[in-house]
Amino acid sequence: MRIELLHRLIAGTTTEEENRQLMEWFRQCASKEEFFMLFETAWKESPDEMPRDVQERMYRRLSRELDGEKKPAKVVPLRSRFSWKVWQRVAVACIIIVLSLLNYRMNDKQKQLSTQNFTVSAEKGQRAFVTLPDSTKVWLNSDTRISYPADYGMKERNVALVGEAYFEVAKNPAKRFIVEAKGMQVEALGTAFNINAYKEENQMVASLFSGSVRVSYDDHMAILKPHESVKVDLLTHSFSQYKDENMEDIALWRQNEITFDGESLEDITRIINRLYNTTIYIEDESLKKECYIGTIRNNSLENFIDIINLTTPVIYENKGDTVFLKRRIP
Repeated sequence: MRIELLHRLIAGTTTEEENRQLMEWFRQCASKEEFFMLFETAWKESPDEMPRDVQERMYRRLSRELDGEKKPAKVVPLRSRFSWKVWQRVAVACIIIVLSLLNYRMNDKQKQLSTQNFTVSAEKGQRAFVTLPDSTKVWLNSDTRISYPADYGMKERNVALVGEAYFEVAKNPAKRFIVEAKGMQVEALGTAFNINAYKEENQMVASLFSGSVRVSYDDHMAILKPHESVKVDLLTHSFSQYKDENMEDIALWRQNEITFDGESLEDITRIINRLYNTTIYIEDESLKKECYIGTIRNNSLENFIDIINLTTPVIYENKGDTVFLKRRIP
């Protein structure tokens, strides 16, 4: 019965007699535990647990109101003892505390959402695809991880990237889409772009396929047009914007192909290590500086080495998870 009265009190539908009954019960509570029991029952349907500190504040607030109403013992009419003015103070205190609890829970939920992250990853030797809550599509290259908060899309659309990913961003001019990678930020509105930002590399590259993006790093900023890229050198902190003549090759990894444009074998082996989740060790120092140009469909590690062998005679040996490469002597 008291639970029903409490709900009606908050709704503002109690009668004067019901107000008097509740007031009398508040006054006669033997302990705050008895008082808390009523509120805990009232909130039992909620999935959240009533915080103890909120209970304490609730009890102290009502106790002050009740203490203020206590007078030296004297005979007064019952109606006067429970005057509407006194009851109103207690009722207002109840309502304020209940509303404070609701606000506490809402803020606590928002805080939990803002700190909780979802992560999607592609391990070495794998690739992944994910559609974000706003319908943005993301392709993840090998050894890549993206994360985004649980409140993604409520105010902004923020994504953190480690590795390489291709984004097709769903249009929503009202909510910015921002990718953060090793201090570089790429902001887009309805566009397609690729970011290469592996943690072990000393450079990052953002390349635009369609639409428009704003790229920023430290004090640098550039707005890219389609078929333009930005390269950031983490050693020199240089920031360069340029028209990319090899745009079609940049995202070939989505089609299980890789393109080399003068990279050394040492650099190429780092890529292959990610693609096949292996370790390639080049025994011959002179072999590390050999450079390669071309496109390879990376369907197997053996196929890759066979293609390398067409231009540079090499032999390889598997020892566990490690592949040892050395120059083949004629």
